Amino acid sequence: MLILIKSCICLVLGFIAWQDFKYRGVSWYLFVIALILLMGQFFLSTGEIFDYRYFITGRLLNLFFIVFNVLIVSLVLIPKNLSFKRLLNDYLGMGDILFFVFLALALPFPLFILFFLLSTLISLLMGISVFKRSTIPLAGLQALLLIIIWWFDVEALNQVIIDNILVYG
Repeated sequence: MLILIKSCICLVLGFIAWQDFKYRGVSWYLFVIALILLMGQFFLSTGEIFDYRYFITGRLLNLFFIVFNVLIVSLVLIPKNLSFKRLLNDYLGMGDILFFVFLALALPFPLFILFFLLSTLISLLMGISVFKRSTIPLAGLQALLLIIIWWFDVEALNQVIIDNILVYG
């Protein structure tokens, strides 16, 4: 059953990528479907021992990281007389923000930060070299990258990151 849910999540992520590449926008209902599937995966994959405090704390840290990034970008754009509304309309779409929220809920804390930074950098580089347009399909590119790592054991990847931070950090 878990493989079926993972496959469905990857299918929805594929639709998100396709819509973002084709239309430079993503339908909001795809995020609702993805979140429902994600919740189903969490409930099916959790055993008898599940640390809800760790889970909730990690997701709240992820959401705080998103809010912090959006605030920093907004502050950088203030001297250029760009409003928050224009930021959402012209530079960072609402689909991108919704995908950030999905990522924050889907990935554990250290893995989310690493994935967010690397996928944003890869998207920027691809936008400069491949798309050569004024807009980059950020949610679509990040969705494709998430499909790639989704088939790995996300918790095991997260533990490797934590272990390396504690040992080498």
